[in-house]
Amino acid sequence: MAFNPASLLGTVPAPYAATWLAGRFGFGAVSYHRCAAARASLLARAALQRRRVAVN
Repeated sequence: MAFNPASLLGTVPAPYAATWLAGRFGFGAVSYHRCAAARASLLARAALQRRRVAVN
């Protein structure tokens, strides 16, 4: 149940943010933004996996 609202909150503003970044700073800024988002996702996943190992 929590996945649906979370996915909406994460995906709805993404095109607006990308458009703003591209218009203000160029398309390279959109690439940096996407890379930062991917890095944050990977770090969160690694932290959750370490926590799961520590709990089990």
